[in-house]
Amino acid sequence: MSMSLRERLLAVLNGGRADATPWFTDLNYWYHSRNQNGILPSEFSGPDGLLALHKNLRVGIYVYPPPLVNTKRDPELFNVTARQRDDLTTEIQIKTPEGVLTQVTKFCPASCSTAVLEYPVKTVSDLKCVRAWYEGATYSPNYEAVLECDMSWGDCGVALPLLPRTPLAALHVEWIGLTNLVEILAENPEELYDTIKVMRRAEDELYRLVCAAPYP
Repeated sequence: MSMSLRERLLAVLNGGRADATPWFTDLNYWYHSRNQNGILPSEFSGPDGLLALHKNLRVGIYVYPPPLVNTKRDPELFNVTARQRDDLTTEIQIKTPEGVLTQVTKFCPASCSTAVLEYPVKTVSDLKCVRAWYEGATYSPNYEAVLECDMSWGDCGVALPLLPRTPLAALHVEWIGLTNLVEILAENPEELYDTIKVMRRAEDELYRLVCAAPYP
């Protein structure tokens, strides 16, 4: 009797052997771009459409289940608001007790993707807002939601919750961008290192809850 897609993946991850290559794919980009453009086949629409697409192609589903750990901040002190500058451009305000950061993004219809025009951190003084953002987070387990998703995917997949980027990667991709990151590193390395330390320390509880999860 042949293994299921789930059994194949778990066998390999547990150091065993599978009867065939455990073929898992991330079809989210194709799926959501088709859905947004109104050309998604009807058999793949609805809440279970993405799973139906994977089943139809006989590949495993594994990405974007619910978060394993929920993150909350005091809404009086922290919030994120967005407004449209035009049909394609969005301005995002990130409020913290240390100040407000602004990010600007632009949607690209041809690729159905979003580009960052302005990162939130413009100067080294903005890093105090990043530190406040991380220190203001509290965490709680969301285990049941992940277990429910995993059960619904069944033999077709394994729900692998995504964890946050590590501090340096988060600063690069989410907060600063490569050019400003290199400039801050060259001119104010201690300020950058202190920010990374704060980010790491603030997420200790998140990783403790991840490790304590009743989930492989």
